[in-house]
Amino acid sequence: MLVITGTQRSGTTAVASLFAAEGFKIATQGRDEVGGYEHPNICSFYRYFLGDETFPYDDFPLPVESGFSDFWKLEDKIAKFSYLMMNPAFVHIWARIRPPEKGDKFLVMMRNTEAVCKSKEAHAKRFNHDSLLLQQPSDILRWNLNTSIRVLQQYEYPTAYLSFYDLTTQLEGLNKCLEKLDVSYRISDDTWKKVIDPSKVHF
Repeated sequence: MLVITGTQRSGTTAVASLFAAEGFKIATQGRDEVGGYEHPNICSFYRYFLGDETFPYDDFPLPVESGFSDFWKLEDKIAKFSYLMMNPAFVHIWARIRPPEKGDKFLVMMRNTEAVCKSKEAHAKRFNHDSLLLQQPSDILRWNLNTSIRVLQQYEYPTAYLSFYDLTTQLEGLNKCLEKLDVSYRISDDTWKKVIDPSKVHF
């Protein structure tokens, strides 16, 4: 399973939108113009495991099943879970239930944490519903992101990193990441131009 992750407001929804525009089926639940494509079973599993009824946000619509087995059995080609790099404990939890031999590969979106927090502030009405675990100042978020990356590397999951800037200015970096992860699919130039508008400020 190719997992699109990083932190909130780092470009994960844009990447998921590119795959959706290419015709890939991506399980989705939740937000609107400021996010989407979060995998419902992954979010529900973490809500269940953490015992946090507000994770990832208090009005998240739960699917019928949300336990360990639903998460372990996932066989989607592509899944988005934008919160994984926001706490190293989340990575340890993932590895406990879906160890590297499950075959998961991670595309990690990278964005300056001050810009992430600024973007969340710009949409405060929506993000005020977040779990307290996700409401982090930029310095704490930066530490959590860097530590989470090291934990992911320690487990030796196949991982590629793409900056928010590269995603929103050119396509080459994304396809290089997909090549590094040894997945067969690529994003076409036509699709990238339809989904990404470099002339706009992406907040």
